[in-house]
Amino acid sequence: LNSDEPELRGLSQATDQIIARAFEVTNQDVAEIGPDNSDYYFVTYNLLNDYYIALRNSSNFYVTELKDDTDNKATTFLILLIVSIVVLLFSVALLIPVLRSVNKTREEVLSLFLNIPDKTVRSLYTKCENFISNLQVGEDDDVVSEIDDDEMFGNKHEEDNFMGDFTGRSGKRGSKRKFKNSGKSQKKFLLQFLFGGLVVEAYFVYNYLMANDMLNDVKDIIVEINSTSAAEGFYSFVNNAEKQLIIDNSVKILNSNTPEDVVIESIREMYNLDSEIHQEHSVNIKIHSDIYKDFFNDIMMLNPCPEIKPDD
Repeated sequence: LNSDEPELRGLSQATDQIIARAFEVTNQDVAEIGPDNSDYYFVTYNLLNDYYIALRNSSNFYVTELKDDTDNKATTFLILLIVSIVVLLFSVALLIPVLRSVNKTREEVLSLFLNIPDKTVRSLYTKCENFISNLQVGEDDDVVSEIDDDEMFGNKHEEDNFMGDFTGRSGKRGSKRKFKNSGKSQKKFLLQFLFGGLVVEAYFVYNYLMANDMLNDVKDIIVEINSTSAAEGFYSFVNNAEKQLIIDNSVKILNSNTPEDVVIESIREMYNLDSEIHQEHSVNIKIHSDIYKDFFNDIMMLNPCPEIKPDD
Protein backbone atom coordinates (compact mmCIF):
# COMPACT_ATOMS: atom_id res chain seq x y z
CA LEU A 1 0.00 0.00 0.00
CA ASN A 2 0.99 3.62 -0.39
CA SER A 3 1.80 3.90 3.30
CA ASP A 4 4.78 4.24 5.57
CA GLU A 5 3.71 1.25 7.64
CA PRO A 6 5.57 -1.88 6.42
CA GLU A 7 3.94 -5.29 6.44
CA LEU A 8 6.41 -8.18 6.82
CA ARG A 9 6.03 -11.25 4.65
CA GLY A 10 8.19 -14.22 3.74
CA LEU A 11 10.18 -14.12 0.53
CA SER A 12 7.86 -16.56 -1.25
CA GLN A 13 4.73 -14.75 -0.10
CA ALA A 14 6.22 -11.39 -1.08
CA THR A 15 7.04 -12.77 -4.53
CA ASP A 16 3.47 -13.96 -4.99
CA GLN A 17 2.09 -10.58 -3.93
CA ILE A 18 4.42 -8.64 -6.24
CA ILE A 19 3.50 -10.86 -9.19
CA ALA A 20 -0.20 -10.38 -8.45
CA ARG A 21 0.16 -6.60 -8.15
CA ALA A 22 2.26 -6.45 -11.35
CA PHE A 23 -0.45 -8.42 -13.15
CA GLU A 24 -2.99 -5.86 -11.98
CA VAL A 25 -0.81 -3.05 -13.30
CA THR A 26 -0.58 -4.65 -16.73
CA ASN A 27 -4.41 -4.75 -16.94
CA GLN A 28 -4.77 -1.03 -16.19
CA ASP A 29 -4.73 1.87 -18.62
CA VAL A 30 -1.49 3.77 -19.02
CA ALA A 31 -3.15 6.94 -17.75
CA GLU A 32 -4.01 5.23 -14.47
CA ILE A 33 -0.40 4.15 -13.80
CA GLY A 34 1.47 6.65 -11.64
CA PRO A 35 2.95 7.32 -8.22
CA ASP A 36 -0.54 7.56 -6.70
CA ASN A 37 -1.53 4.15 -7.99
CA SER A 38 -1.36 1.68 -5.08
CA ASP A 39 -0.42 -1.29 -7.26
CA TYR A 40 2.29 0.65 -9.08
CA TYR A 41 3.67 2.02 -5.81
CA PHE A 42 3.64 -1.45 -4.19
CA VAL A 43 5.59 -3.05 -7.04
CA THR A 44 8.03 -0.17 -7.53
CA TYR A 45 8.81 0.43 -3.88
CA ASN A 46 9.42 -3.23 -3.01
CA LEU A 47 11.50 -3.96 -6.10
CA LEU A 48 13.79 -1.05 -5.24
CA ASN A 49 14.04 -1.66 -1.49
CA ASP A 50 13.48 -4.54 0.94
CA TYR A 51 12.41 -7.17 -1.59
CA TYR A 52 15.49 -6.61 -3.75
CA ILE A 53 17.73 -6.63 -0.67
CA ALA A 54 16.14 -9.91 0.46
CA LEU A 55 16.73 -11.47 -2.97
CA ARG A 56 20.40 -10.50 -2.93
CA ASN A 57 20.83 -11.82 0.60
CA SER A 58 19.15 -15.10 -0.37
CA SER A 59 21.47 -15.44 -3.36
CA ASN A 60 24.52 -14.66 -1.22
CA PHE A 61 23.42 -17.21 1.38
CA TYR A 62 23.10 -19.85 -1.32
CA VAL A 63 26.57 -19.10 -2.66
CA THR A 64 28.01 -19.19 0.86
CA GLU A 65 26.34 -22.56 1.43
CA LEU A 66 27.84 -23.92 -1.78
CA LYS A 67 31.30 -22.76 -0.73
CA ASP A 68 30.91 -24.28 2.73
CA ASP A 69 29.68 -27.55 1.24
CA THR A 70 32.71 -27.59 -1.07
CA ASP A 71 35.05 -27.01 1.88
CA ASN A 72 33.32 -29.81 3.80
CA LYS A 73 33.82 -32.19 0.89
CA ALA A 74 37.50 -31.29 0.74
CA THR A 75 37.81 -31.91 4.49
CA THR A 76 36.08 -35.29 4.07
CA PHE A 77 38.56 -36.40 1.40
CA LEU A 78 41.45 -35.26 3.57
CA ILE A 79 40.10 -37.25 6.54
CA LEU A 80 39.79 -40.34 4.35
CA LEU A 81 43.40 -39.92 3.26
CA ILE A 82 44.63 -39.55 6.85
CA VAL A 83 42.56 -42.53 8.03
CA SER A 84 43.94 -44.72 5.24
CA ILE A 85 47.51 -43.81 6.23
CA VAL A 86 46.81 -44.53 9.90
CA VAL A 87 45.19 -47.89 9.07
CA LEU A 88 48.14 -48.90 6.90
CA LEU A 89 50.69 -48.00 9.58
CA PHE A 90 48.64 -49.75 12.26
CA SER A 91 48.34 -52.88 10.11
CA VAL A 92 52.10 -52.97 9.52
CA ALA A 93 52.82 -52.42 13.22
CA LEU A 94 50.42 -55.23 14.09
CA LEU A 95 51.66 -57.61 11.40
CA ILE A 96 55.38 -57.45 12.18
CA PRO A 97 55.12 -58.94 15.73
CA VAL A 98 52.76 -61.63 14.44
CA LEU A 99 55.19 -62.61 11.69
CA ARG A 100 58.05 -62.71 14.16
CA SER A 101 56.08 -64.98 16.49
CA VAL A 102 55.08 -67.30 13.65
CA ASN A 103 58.64 -67.42 12.35
CA LYS A 104 60.00 -68.22 15.79
CA THR A 105 57.53 -71.08 16.23
CA ARG A 106 58.35 -72.40 12.77
CA GLU A 107 62.06 -72.34 13.54
CA GLU A 108 61.50 -74.33 16.72
CA VAL A 109 59.53 -76.97 14.84
CA LEU A 110 62.01 -77.17 11.98
CA SER A 111 64.92 -77.45 14.40
CA LEU A 112 63.48 -80.74 15.64
CA PHE A 113 63.66 -82.23 12.18
CA LEU A 114 67.11 -80.83 11.50
CA ASN A 115 68.52 -82.73 14.50
CA ILE A 116 67.47 -86.10 13.12
CA PRO A 117 70.67 -88.08 12.16
CA ASP A 118 71.25 -88.78 8.48
CA LYS A 119 71.41 -92.55 9.06
CA THR A 120 68.02 -92.48 10.72
CA VAL A 121 66.59 -90.45 7.90
CA ARG A 122 67.95 -92.85 5.30
CA SER A 123 66.70 -95.84 7.28
CA LEU A 124 63.20 -94.38 7.62
CA TYR A 125 63.22 -93.46 3.96
CA THR A 126 64.16 -97.04 3.00
CA LYS A 127 61.43 -98.48 5.20
CA CYS A 128 58.82 -96.18 3.72
CA GLU A 129 59.95 -96.95 0.21
CA ASN A 130 59.81 -100.70 0.86
CA PHE A 131 56.41 -100.31 2.48
CA ILE A 132 55.01 -98.46 -0.51
CA SER A 133 56.59 -100.92 -2.95
CA ASN A 134 55.05 -103.89 -1.16
CA LEU A 135 51.67 -102.20 -1.13
CA GLN A 136 51.87 -101.71 -4.87
CA VAL A 137 52.52 -105.42 -5.48
CA GLY A 138 49.68 -106.46 -3.14
CA GLU A 139 51.71 -107.87 -0.23
CA ASP A 140 49.80 -105.99 2.42
CA ASP A 141 50.09 -108.58 5.19
CA ASP A 142 53.83 -109.14 4.84
CA VAL A 143 54.91 -105.49 4.94
CA VAL A 144 55.76 -105.35 8.61
CA SER A 145 57.60 -108.67 8.56
CA GLU A 146 59.88 -107.43 5.79
CA ILE A 147 61.81 -105.45 8.34
CA ASP A 148 64.74 -107.51 9.43
CA ASP A 149 65.30 -107.89 13.15
CA ASP A 150 69.00 -107.21 12.82
CA GLU A 151 68.29 -104.00 10.93
CA MET A 152 65.79 -102.98 13.59
CA PHE A 153 68.21 -103.56 16.41
CA GLY A 154 70.95 -101.87 14.43
CA ASN A 155 68.90 -98.75 13.99
CA LYS A 156 67.67 -98.83 17.57
CA HIS A 157 70.96 -97.46 18.77
CA GLU A 158 70.82 -94.58 16.29
CA GLU A 159 67.28 -93.69 17.40
CA ASP A 160 68.34 -93.73 21.03
CA ASN A 161 71.15 -91.33 20.22
CA PHE A 162 68.67 -89.11 18.34
CA MET A 163 66.28 -88.99 21.31
CA GLY A 164 69.20 -88.37 23.59
CA ASP A 165 69.94 -85.15 21.73
CA PHE A 166 66.62 -83.74 22.91
CA THR A 167 66.56 -85.22 26.43
CA GLY A 168 70.22 -84.65 27.23
CA ARG A 169 70.85 -88.35 28.02
CA SER A 170 73.12 -88.98 25.09
CA GLY A 171 76.71 -89.43 25.82
CA LYS A 172 77.89 -87.47 22.83
CA ARG A 173 75.76 -84.51 21.81
CA GLY A 174 76.03 -83.60 18.13
CA SER A 175 76.27 -80.08 16.87
CA LYS A 176 72.93 -78.41 16.26
CA ARG A 177 72.13 -77.80 12.63
CA LYS A 178 70.99 -74.49 11.30
CA PHE A 179 68.72 -73.84 8.33
CA LYS A 180 69.06 -71.03 5.88
CA ASN A 181 66.45 -68.53 4.62
CA SER A 182 64.25 -69.14 7.66
CA GLY A 183 62.50 -65.77 7.36
CA LYS A 184 62.56 -65.44 3.59
CA SER A 185 58.89 -66.34 3.15
CA GLN A 186 57.84 -63.95 5.93
CA LYS A 187 59.87 -61.15 4.41
CA LYS A 188 58.36 -61.86 1.02
CA PHE A 189 54.86 -61.80 2.48
CA LEU A 190 55.59 -58.57 4.33
CA LEU A 191 56.94 -56.96 1.17
CA GLN A 192 53.88 -58.09 -0.76
CA PHE A 193 51.64 -56.69 1.97
CA LEU A 194 53.51 -53.38 1.97
CA PHE A 195 53.32 -53.20 -1.81
CA GLY A 196 49.58 -53.84 -1.74
CA GLY A 197 49.15 -51.26 1.02
CA LEU A 198 51.16 -48.70 -0.94
CA VAL A 199 49.03 -49.34 -4.02
CA VAL A 200 45.86 -48.75 -2.00
CA GLU A 201 47.42 -45.69 -0.38
CA ALA A 202 48.44 -44.37 -3.79
CA TYR A 203 44.81 -44.69 -4.85
CA PHE A 204 43.68 -42.61 -1.87
CA VAL A 205 46.36 -40.00 -2.55
CA TYR A 206 45.42 -39.82 -6.23
CA ASN A 207 41.74 -39.64 -5.32
CA TYR A 208 42.40 -36.83 -2.85
CA LEU A 209 44.51 -34.82 -5.30
CA MET A 210 41.97 -35.18 -8.10
CA ALA A 211 39.06 -34.35 -5.80
CA ASN A 212 40.91 -31.38 -4.36
CA ASP A 213 41.60 -29.99 -7.86
CA MET A 214 37.99 -30.54 -8.86
CA LEU A 215 36.67 -28.86 -5.72
CA ASN A 216 38.99 -25.89 -6.25
CA ASP A 217 37.62 -25.56 -9.77
CA VAL A 218 34.09 -25.74 -8.39
CA LYS A 219 34.86 -22.97 -5.90
CA ASP A 220 36.21 -20.77 -8.68
CA ILE A 221 33.21 -21.53 -10.87
CA ILE A 222 30.82 -20.72 -8.02
CA VAL A 223 32.21 -17.20 -7.80
CA GLU A 224 31.88 -16.66 -11.54
CA ILE A 225 28.40 -18.18 -11.67
CA ASN A 226 27.32 -15.91 -8.82
CA SER A 227 28.60 -12.85 -10.65
CA THR A 228 27.09 -13.75 -14.03
CA SER A 229 23.74 -14.83 -12.57
CA ALA A 230 23.47 -11.69 -10.45
CA ALA A 231 24.49 -9.39 -13.29
CA GLU A 232 21.18 -9.43 -15.17
CA GLY A 233 19.14 -8.69 -12.07
CA PHE A 234 21.56 -6.00 -10.93
CA TYR A 235 21.58 -4.31 -14.34
CA SER A 236 17.77 -4.28 -14.30
CA PHE A 237 17.78 -2.84 -10.79
CA VAL A 238 20.14 0.00 -11.79
CA ASN A 239 18.04 0.70 -14.87
CA ASN A 240 14.80 0.82 -12.85
CA ALA A 241 16.46 2.94 -10.16
CA GLU A 242 17.54 5.51 -12.76
CA LYS A 243 14.06 5.63 -14.26
CA GLN A 244 12.47 6.01 -10.83
CA LEU A 245 14.90 8.80 -10.01
CA ILE A 246 13.75 10.65 -13.11
CA ILE A 247 10.05 10.07 -12.40
CA ASP A 248 10.12 10.77 -8.67
CA ASN A 249 13.38 11.45 -6.83
CA SER A 250 11.66 11.38 -3.43
CA VAL A 251 11.14 7.59 -3.43
CA LYS A 252 13.63 5.65 -1.31
CA ILE A 253 16.06 3.32 -3.03
CA LEU A 254 17.66 0.58 -0.94
CA ASN A 255 15.98 2.24 2.07
CA SER A 256 18.16 5.32 1.62
CA ASN A 257 16.90 8.88 1.87
CA THR A 258 19.46 9.96 -0.75
CA PRO A 259 18.46 7.95 -3.85
CA GLU A 260 20.79 9.98 -6.06
CA ASP A 261 23.84 8.72 -4.17
CA VAL A 262 22.51 5.16 -4.30
CA VAL A 263 22.07 5.30 -8.07
CA ILE A 264 25.54 6.77 -8.61
CA GLU A 265 27.12 4.09 -6.43
CA SER A 266 25.09 1.37 -8.18
CA ILE A 267 26.31 2.53 -11.59
CA ARG A 268 29.89 2.34 -10.29
CA GLU A 269 29.24 -1.15 -8.93
CA MET A 270 27.78 -2.15 -12.30
CA TYR A 271 31.03 -1.33 -14.08
CA ASN A 272 32.99 -3.10 -11.33
CA LEU A 273 30.78 -6.16 -11.74
CA ASP A 274 31.42 -6.19 -15.48
CA SER A 275 35.17 -6.05 -14.90
CA GLU A 276 34.89 -8.79 -12.27
CA ILE A 277 33.04 -11.06 -14.68
CA HIS A 278 35.77 -10.65 -17.31
CA GLN A 279 38.50 -11.25 -14.76
CA GLU A 280 36.88 -14.40 -13.35
CA HIS A 281 36.26 -15.68 -16.86
CA SER A 282 39.95 -15.25 -17.73
CA VAL A 283 40.95 -17.11 -14.56
CA ASN A 284 38.61 -20.01 -15.32
CA ILE A 285 39.25 -20.06 -19.07
CA LYS A 286 40.78 -23.57 -18.88
CA ILE A 287 37.75 -24.93 -17.08
CA HIS A 288 35.06 -23.67 -19.44
CA SER A 289 33.88 -25.61 -22.44
CA ASP A 290 34.31 -24.30 -25.97
CA ILE A 291 30.56 -23.71 -26.28
CA TYR A 292 30.51 -21.50 -23.20
CA LYS A 293 33.55 -19.58 -24.45
CA ASP A 294 31.87 -18.90 -27.77
CA PHE A 295 28.69 -17.64 -26.12
CA PHE A 296 30.64 -15.49 -23.68
CA ASN A 297 32.71 -13.90 -26.43
CA ASP A 298 29.64 -13.27 -28.54
CA ILE A 299 27.64 -11.67 -25.72
CA MET A 300 30.31 -9.83 -23.76
CA MET A 301 32.79 -8.73 -26.43
CA LEU A 302 31.84 -9.24 -30.08
CA ASN A 303 28.35 -7.75 -30.41
CA PRO A 304 26.88 -6.98 -26.98
CA CYS A 305 24.40 -4.22 -27.82
CA PRO A 306 23.12 -4.35 -31.41
CA GLU A 307 19.78 -2.79 -30.45
CA ILE A 308 21.34 0.16 -28.64
CA LYS A 309 24.00 0.81 -31.26
CA PRO A 310 22.83 -0.28 -34.71
CA ASP A 311 25.23 -0.63 -37.62
CA ASP A 312 23.95 2.42 -39.44
